[in-house]
Amino acid sequence: MSDSPAPANLSAHHKARAQEEAPAARGETRRRQARGLGVILWLCTGCGYLYTAYALWGPADLLRTEPSYLRWQYVAFMARTFWFHAGLVFLGCAVAALLLRRSRLALATVPLLVVALGPVVPQYLRWPAGDGVPRDLRVMNVNLFAGNRQRERLIDEIQAADADVLILIECTSGWRARLWEALGAEYPHTLFAPRDSAFGLAVFSRLPFIDEPDTITRVGGRVPEFRFVVDCKGRRVACRAVHILPPNLAFLPARHAQSADVYQDVRDDLTDAGLPLVVAGDFNWTERSAMHRRFRALGLTDAHEAAGFGLGDTWPVAGWLRYVPGVRIDHVYVGNGVRVVGCRTGTGAGSDHRPVVVDLALDAKH
Repeated sequence: MSDSPAPANLSAHHKARAQEEAPAARGETRRRQARGLGVILWLCTGCGYLYTAYALWGPADLLRTEPSYLRWQYVAFMARTFWFHAGLVFLGCAVAALLLRRSRLALATVPLLVVALGPVVPQYLRWPAGDGVPRDLRVMNVNLFAGNRQRERLIDEIQAADADVLILIECTSGWRARLWEALGAEYPHTLFAPRDSAFGLAVFSRLPFIDEPDTITRVGGRVPEFRFVVDCKGRRVACRAVHILPPNLAFLPARHAQSADVYQDVRDDLTDAGLPLVVAGDFNWTERSAMHRRFRALGLTDAHEAAGFGLGDTWPVAGWLRYVPGVRIDHVYVGNGVRVVGCRTGTGAGSDHRPVVVDLALDAKH
């Protein structure tokens, strides 16, 4: 007779051995997965440094207009536009690194987080500037959205804001008729440059205009812009209503030229006229953009940075996108003795933008 175990005993032996080896095999599988995830996280972090470097030092020269340069500038612009969102990806990498107990990897993400998310933190921590200071002027900047199907709700929001000056972007001929019917009695001083596209513009003001307002047309007459002076409690206040072309590849040369022209005109407003200045509109650039930095370097104050709270994102807000972090591309800039004492974003019923409502005080010494 053979001394080898019976088949039943062999099967039980193999099962017992497999059960003993299974935890070790599972442990090795987890370690391989963790190593693979670690490699992916390191690659993401490395790409994050490339992203950050290009966003910081990518091309942003207003004087250069070569097509190839503008395309690379566009890449840098988009990197700056979605820097906050990239920061959320970096934050995910940091959390994953901590869960994997990869301390060096977690530390490597810290500079990325500081640069991407650091500028946002004070907007949630600081006490709003100018709290309790009486306002001299309230400005509301609204992108109506040419195809808005909730016009009555948006008009209700505009009326409830009780602004002195309304800057209305994407004003079509249809919008013009309805706005005049709803607002004309309360806002008798108006400017219209309607377009049956996304580039119409209107201004409604309770305050009378001083001198003749200027209507500037850019991009071959397609994009209007207003410069006007209002009488605010006996003070002359210069205002400019602006709509910059969107960052579409097809518009790059025209957008670049328009941005440079607007910058030059605003600089002239600050130096030549010397009046208190308000510049408002849909600029299609964010607070991380090179153009925003140029405006700030002129001595202009961004209303949200001075007195807003949180991200202050104004686009996109259509459909489910209103529930995810957006970008702030609608701005109100002030200068020459204008102080921001309040700033908030509205709802913007039916529009793809949120309105911006800003309270301003005039410096008596200016």
